[in-house]
Amino acid sequence: MGKRQVLQRRGRGGSVFKSPSWRKLGRIGYPQITEEENSGSLEFTVQEILHESGRAAPVMALKSNSASKVLMIAPEGSFVGQKVYFGAKAPVNVGNVLPLSSIPEGTMVCNIEGRPNDGGRYVRSAGGYATVVSHTPDGVLCQFPSGGIKTFPEKCRATVGIV
Repeated sequence: MGKRQVLQRRGRGGSVFKSPSWRKLGRIGYPQITEEENSGSLEFTVQEILHESGRAAPVMALKSNSASKVLMIAPEGSFVGQKVYFGAKAPVNVGNVLPLSSIPEGTMVCNIEGRPNDGGRYVRSAGGYATVVSHTPDGVLCQFPSGGIKTFPEKCRATVGIV
């Protein structure tokens, strides 16, 4: 007979293998796109850098002038008090979130959206980054740490920097 495999034990959902969702900080991703963001850029300030259990990458809490709060994966080099910009007119600096169409080729990015406005789905683990390879009529090509290349729509957003 033998014993059950680890994945089989986890699938049962006993107390040892349940995900501790009560210890999560909240939804971690980008805010929804607004008209102001499409036309210019939004400014946020890093309030604090937090640790979330079960996640190797740090999380930064951002606050805008309009008092809206956002939790986002912190890229390497971000600090408390840093200004983070969201939008097409934002400068290409570490921590800023831009559409892939505005990011130059060769730039390292993380937390890439799979579809516009989904909050970020790709390259979110600690130490991970993707490289913007080229801009084509079909979309933007990004190379992942595994060496694979994927095409993303130009309106998808990404954070500049390494997690």
